Amino acid sequence: MNTTHTLLALRLPEADLLIGDLRDKHDPSARRSLGAHITIWFDWKPADQVSEADLSCLAELVATTAPIDITLRHVGYFHGVVYLSPEPALPLHELERRIRAVFTREDRERPRPYVPHVTIGRKLSDETARLVGQEVERRILKGGALVTRCDRLSLLVLQNSHWVPQASFRCGGGVNPK
Repeated sequence: MNTTHTLLALRLPEADLLIGDLRDKHDPSARRSLGAHITIWFDWKPADQVSEADLSCLAELVATTAPIDITLRHVGYFHGVVYLSPEPALPLHELERRIRAVFTREDRERPRPYVPHVTIGRKLSDETARLVGQEVERRILKGGALVTRCDRLSLLVLQNSHWVPQASFRCGGGVNPK
């Protein structure tokens, strides 16, 4: 496997029912076959450096994490990005913190503060972001907030401009290939 980007994420296929069409239009990662998700760690390790020991360690960490029930009802904005804020955010912060505590090397630059979110659109003008956000708010008002359970952490690898699942770690235990 060549050195390439990895992603640890909680995938949210239910959210694609609410925002999938908007993500397809406004989020480049959707065009890379990556459905709605909450990123836990982008560029976790170079794909060719992921070992069986790393996978076992992740499985153990996630096994001690209870499934996380989240609600998506609030639209947020930052620097050309429109997103949904998962509530509660604290369990997501805790999962990210625990994984970083094990895998962060001292020679790596400290990442920006972690802000859990479900991206709807990126690299948008302020006006486009506002319009997309208003559409999502309209959908939530009409159909209600989306409540979903995050019970699996996925490891994905960027190959040929597409995100490919490599492993899945179940909250409460177990590791399944792809």
